[in-house]
Amino acid sequence: MSTMIDISWPLAPGMVSYKNRHPLAIEQLRSIACHSVADSLCSRLHMHAGTHVDAPSHFIEGGKTIDQLSLAQMNGPCRVLDLTTIAGEFVEKHHLAPFQIGAGERILLKTQNSFLSAQGPYNVREVYLGSSAAQYLAGCNIALLGIDALGLERNQSDYASHIALFSAGVIVVEGLRLAAVPSDLQECVLHLLPLAFVGTEAAPARALLMVA
Repeated sequence: MSTMIDISWPLAPGMVSYKNRHPLAIEQLRSIACHSVADSLCSRLHMHAGTHVDAPSHFIEGGKTIDQLSLAQMNGPCRVLDLTTIAGEFVEKHHLAPFQIGAGERILLKTQNSFLSAQGPYNVREVYLGSSAAQYLAGCNIALLGIDALGLERNQSDYASHIALFSAGVIVVEGLRLAAVPSDLQECVLHLLPLAFVGTEAAPARALLMVA
């Protein structure tokens, strides 16, 4: 029997937002108690809040938007690489090379980010993906790269990591929560569904792992 692990960011007021920008807001429009009809809520949610998929148009003019990405490419077998022993601020090529990453793989990176609180202020030392690692993954011709950081770049002003992956056709997922994934687990199946926005550069998503 398979086990399902929810690796999505919990969406709630007070949740961490990237560099403390664009916090989630939920407004109560009506309630059963006051209106005797139904509860009704409205949210203001940034496209890059919590777990989300980035589309190439986020950084590449004329690039694909979220509705133009392949769901087949997003969903299927994947590997979770345990990088929780990394002491530095970013993932580098030499951290990834021992895993012998192959073409077409879906790769999720588990770092110390997964153990940070989902609530409160943004952690300015969030582990991010260095450009050497992004170029290496692009060269491996992987299908998808997911990371437990709210932002892939964090400390890179030229957005080199995004651009390297997008230029190679890699789908980028940010804001995963991988703390519940066992450290000895590598092979599993990813189920990832971004919201069906049309023409946007990103979309919030629900992400699940199925483990045999």
